[in-house]
Amino acid sequence: MRRRTPLLNLLALLSLTTLLACDQKAPSPSTKTDSTSDTAQSAGSADAGASAKDDTQKTLPDSDARGDAPAKVERSGREACTASIDETGQVSVEGTPTSLKLPPGSALRVHPYSTAEILVAVQPNPQMAGRALDGRLWKVGCAAPHSHALLFKLDKADFGNAATSRDGEQLYFSSPQGIGALALSTLKWTQVTNPPALKEHCGAGQGVSGRAVDVVSAKRVSGNKLIFQRGGPCGEKGAWVTTEMHLTRPLEPAKRLLKVPQQVSTVAIGADGAIWIGDAGRCDQPGVLDPQTPGALWVSRDDGDAWTQRLIKVGKDAPQTAIRRIYADARGRGQLLAVSARCKVGDVTRGGTIYQTRNNGRTWTRLNMPEGIESDTDDQGVHALEVVNGDLKRLRLWSSPSARWETEDGGRTWTQAPPRPTPRVSDRVAQNDAWSFRATSSGLLRKDLKTRRLRRVYPPDSPR
Repeated sequence: MRRRTPLLNLLALLSLTTLLACDQKAPSPSTKTDSTSDTAQSAGSADAGASAKDDTQKTLPDSDARGDAPAKVERSGREACTASIDETGQVSVEGTPTSLKLPPGSALRVHPYSTAEILVAVQPNPQMAGRALDGRLWKVGCAAPHSHALLFKLDKADFGNAATSRDGEQLYFSSPQGIGALALSTLKWTQVTNPPALKEHCGAGQGVSGRAVDVVSAKRVSGNKLIFQRGGPCGEKGAWVTTEMHLTRPLEPAKRLLKVPQQVSTVAIGADGAIWIGDAGRCDQPGVLDPQTPGALWVSRDDGDAWTQRLIKVGKDAPQTAIRRIYADARGRGQLLAVSARCKVGDVTRGGTIYQTRNNGRTWTRLNMPEGIESDTDDQGVHALEVVNGDLKRLRLWSSPSARWETEDGGRTWTQAPPRPTPRVSDRVAQNDAWSFRATSSGLLRKDLKTRRLRRVYPPDSPR
């Protein structure tokens, strides 16, 4: 047997020492080598691709966005299953209780996520001053309800008042600082609105002041249009007023367009071809500020390409409410009837007055009313009006749903008639040889009868 020399023994000892040192540095299979928590910090800032020049791309202050970027999933435009919440805050899916508990007394909002999962969030009342926003968005499995996870968290975010895009890739959510868009594939968000200071009249001499709040109102984004309410408190405790806003192309800063939909309540075409419209809005619904102009209507003489405002005045008096109905004489050029909206303000009802013109709105008079019916006074006025065969001399008038009057001479004399149902609204569509016009809650639509092309011609687009 050969004996090792001292040099060989030394080399063997060094080799063994090196192997032991390497073995100590290698992690064991059970050791977790990363520091990722259950909800990794993955989307704490706005999308870096947003335009720096666009002032609507400001990030929400003091935000804390958390969530694991999800794997690619098969999106669904509809909720794959249903969910509910009880008074204790426990969430159930398809009637099966889960271990997910939200604050007791919360309202639940469900959003689509995939063909096998849904998103749930607390839905606060947007009109509650000082409301606590949960800021959490949960992903819940339909087949395995106990399989739920915190998908995303953002401080001061309201995922309950939110809407999904048509393709299910974006979730537009509310916050006190503006509306944000959360990309569900990457969990990165972009702020798309920046509400301004709000100063609006809200009745009884009161006004709205402070910073407006934007709240997503539609459950889903229609096409490429985001619908939301912009508003704030209105003096009295618990009172709130809002204006509906439409934002087209919300994810394209350079093409983004903010529109204030202005309801057109009535449209009429005069015997001379002029187009007349009124913008009465929803004056009987408390808490809604629709853009409307008391005592005014608009006329276009070029089929809706340009509009001129015409104010209604009788001496120094003008209607206190907006114009809800316009009727044009089918044969008399420049002859119109305009009915002011019958609106309830508090406990008082105003409006319901009939005005007439024979010179295209340059001068106006009040139509003579049946005996005992005083117009423009509290709790009086016209409930409904019908023009017979386009002749403004032949009218049927309702002072209440059960009290009806008729005239054959333009209001000089009236005869009380047997009760009959009030007429169905027939003054929201008008047509000439080339165009069809339709009054809608977001403006006046004009359709080319030859090409069938549809375009909104009133009101004009608002700036971004």
